[in-house]
Amino acid sequence: MAPEQMCPDAKPSAVADIYSFGVVLDELASATGDRLLAQVAKQCVSHNPDKRPQSVAMIKLPGARQSAMETLTNLLSSKILTYILCGVCLVLAAAIVIMLNYNS
Repeated sequence: MAPEQMCPDAKPSAVADIYSFGVVLDELASATGDRLLAQVAKQCVSHNPDKRPQSVAMIKLPGARQSAMETLTNLLSSKILTYILCGVCLVLAAAIVIMLNYNS
């Protein structure tokens, strides 16, 4: 969750979604060791919303010949990443179930 979303009167925004996107990219970069992806993630997770890309189209890939979306598409087409993402989703779902049971 983007830091600015912690405020009680916060409204959802594209920039907050960019932050969440950056968190996911950072996890992918950690899993794959992709430094370029880690640089892109770093752009997206700035605590200051004004310093984040304002849309996915604005995300810059340092030294890359293709767009961020093409790179992401190539990465996500990997079977290993599919398994990693499924594992992450299962862990998150389990954590939510545990938290719900703990709070009730």
